[in-house]
Amino acid sequence: MILRSKRGEEKAPRPYKGYLIALEGVSGVGKTTILEELSRRLQDLGYAVYTKPNLLHYREKGIGFKIKQILSEHGDKFLRIGSPVVAALLIAAKRAYDIQNFILPALNSGMLVIADRAIATYYAYHLIDLKNAFPHISDKDLLMWLSEIDRLGGITPDMTFYLYTNFWTAIRRSEARDKIRYTDSELEYIRKLLEAYDKVLREIPGVRKIDVTDKTVTEVCEILVQEILKRVHS
Repeated sequence: MILRSKRGEEKAPRPYKGYLIALEGVSGVGKTTILEELSRRLQDLGYAVYTKPNLLHYREKGIGFKIKQILSEHGDKFLRIGSPVVAALLIAAKRAYDIQNFILPALNSGMLVIADRAIATYYAYHLIDLKNAFPHISDKDLLMWLSEIDRLGGITPDMTFYLYTNFWTAIRRSEARDKIRYTDSELEYIRKLLEAYDKVLREIPGVRKIDVTDKTVTEVCEILVQEILKRVHS
């Protein structure tokens, strides 16, 4: 996992034939739309692609779906249930379930797996709530705890793309898409989330940051396709 490895260490042999590609970023940057277009582009180029939706769009039945129901029943936009430790453990369980049942089989068969959010989102969201609950514990120790509970069931992406835009553009797009209006406290939470992403992403080697503010979906996908093909054929 990213928080247990030192930069510059020799890489272990890849354990599967495919590649795990993560699209990270806050709500409103267009990840889901970009993921759909990226998947089509790669399939048109002849690649077998599996797309993993984010938690809000999760539709698979089974354990993962039940965990989503538990997290959703409180009605919070950010799936907070009032107990950050329990929430982190539930998401770690869902990650392990998804990876075992969907992601690893696809990777082992040689597919390109594109995830709408992955380990960086897991760390960023839970870092905020854990810090509020345990202000005396350092960010480093909180991230280490998250890393340890995710250690056996989790997986680090081969490629991570952080899609970002300015705060208010993301807010306007998110509110328009979901037909909602964020409260002041929710806006403050999103500001903290952006700060948490910056902290977490510094720990992930090789993250590619892409400013999507003035780019079309087609332009963003062109950048992603070029980066992915370069990695796959290196």
